[in-house]
Amino acid sequence: MKSPLPRMGLGTWHMGESASQRAAEVAALRAGIELGLNVIDTAEMYADGGAEEVVREAIRGRRDDVFVVTKFYPHHASRKELPRGEEWAYEQKMDGFRAIVFVDGDDAYIQSRGAKSLGRYFPELSFPPGRYVLDGELVIRDGDGELEFDALQMRIHPAESRINLLAKEIPATYVAFDLLAEGDEALLDAPLRERRSRLEALAERNGIELSELSPDPARAEEWMRTTEGAMAKELDAPYEAARTRELMSLAHSSLGDTDSAELEIEAAGRVFEQLGAATDLARIKATESASPAAAIDTLTAREVEVLRLVATGKTNRTIATALGISEKTIARHVSNIFMKLGVSSRAAATAYAYEHDLATPST
Repeated sequence: MKSPLPRMGLGTWHMGESASQRAAEVAALRAGIELGLNVIDTAEMYADGGAEEVVREAIRGRRDDVFVVTKFYPHHASRKELPRGEEWAYEQKMDGFRAIVFVDGDDAYIQSRGAKSLGRYFPELSFPPGRYVLDGELVIRDGDGELEFDALQMRIHPAESRINLLAKEIPATYVAFDLLAEGDEALLDAPLRERRSRLEALAERNGIELSELSPDPARAEEWMRTTEGAMAKELDAPYEAARTRELMSLAHSSLGDTDSAELEIEAAGRVFEQLGAATDLARIKATESASPAAAIDTLTAREVEVLRLVATGKTNRTIATALGISEKTIARHVSNIFMKLGVSSRAAATAYAYEHDLATPST
């Protein structure tokens, strides 16, 4: 597939629910594809497969031009589908913040999955000088080396004094797993095995911590049993294709956690446009300040749903029960909401929800 991933995609929630709307839904998806929105997100549970039927009709004759991301019911999940072969390698799914790091000379810019600057929250992080772009994960480990996502969330705080204190008490680490550019060369079209080889050489020269990438399926099975999960990566795939397959593979040990899958796919296309000039920090920094009015447009449908419940005063546990998903996934949604809205508390998020007519009065 040669079509690039766009910054935006097409959602299909509520499609396929009414036969009278089917022709219009198919036409809408086809119009989006014509406009270059060639990522379609759907799920087996949307209208009990009805949305997938709409997608199938919309892309008939154009399958090679479209990336389709779907999710399936937990009872249809099977670890027997773990891809195997010399062309595959496996990586642990980390419980942290996905982050792109742009390094230009002595300057480093850390960007979140939502294209927000993270540097001020992690002043303890430093990167060897050079000219490169890393894809990786911000993590915090406890005394036993286990990942602590709750501690990581605490680091998103408005007060500089508190940020500096936490940086000393619970320092974060950046774990790199991909190299997107080196020097003036963008590596998006290079196969993963080449990018990884160059990343390992860069890391060896500069002391950058790397994720473990294993060719052993047994290692992936171990991660799936004991950690957040595992990801299967195709070694011959370029960055865009590898990213898509990674999202569609074994991202979570639950294998039915559709919210976690959506949290990942949301950011899939955000960095590609910027990587056209990967180390141009001036242009990246020019986009750093997003207006509050525009922030609402970056929230996913699930995040809006979570924000509405937060605004009623519900706890993460209560929201998780109401939505039928895990409390940890709700915590991730809330963390994303805070970063996207530029707030640091539930009270501030609630105020934002009321100011923008997103709040649903509690009953």
